Amino acid sequence: MNVRHVAAAITAMRDAGIDAMLLKGWSVATYYADPSLRPLGDIDLLVRPSDGDRARRRAEALSLRRPPIDLHTSLLDLTDRTVAELFERSRMIPLGDIAVRV
Repeated sequence: MNVRHVAAAITAMRDAGIDAMLLKGWSVATYYADPSLRPLGDIDLLVRPSDGDRARRRAEALSLRRPPIDLHTSLLDLTDRTVAELFERSRMIPLGDIAVRV
């Protein structure tokens, strides 16, 4: 998997009107001195619970042609904050020609 796949997944969600936040993988690899030390397997995306069903359908269609998308509508490790709070505290960072929410 590479950044092209991540950008394609984010763009596909946006095209469906879904705001997705990139979790783990590429978003944290940017903090490594050598990003290749953070292996990338699937694409972890967080979406608002209200977008969950549409995002799942979109992710299933995308995963047929690309690396799998691991879709989240909550984060079990962060039970002290809501998904809305996570989106409020997120930021946009550049990824090629697009900005990605992390």
